[in-house]
Amino acid sequence: MPGRNQWRLTDTSINDIKSGSASADLLFQNGFKVFGWDMIWYDNANDSTSASSVNDMVRKIERLLKKGKTVKKNHLVLLLHDWLFRKACSQCELKQLIEQLKTKGNYTFEHLSNYPG
Repeated sequence: MPGRNQWRLTDTSINDIKSGSASADLLFQNGFKVFGWDMIWYDNANDSTSASSVNDMVRKIERLLKKGKTVKKNHLVLLLHDWLFRKACSQCELKQLIEQLKTKGNYTFEHLSNYPG
């Protein structure tokens, strides 16, 4: 299932492609929730820096939520690859993203265990 955007929640079953769906089903049948993502913070393959600026990411997040283009309305799962944040400058970008969204006043950050479904 690595690399698959699949969801298995009480009221949600989504597959990006068939590969891995049996594994996702088995995990869910054994009491696990399987989370995919609504958006990815991409990296530049050549140097592992972020491909989008913080301001671009904020705009993309706002647009997705406004248009209701997430799996659960008013909730967004953002996929962040760990290798993208090995450099201090990239870590600062993530911190800036969180701070900018929190400053807007209508965003909260929670653990996936609090995700609906």
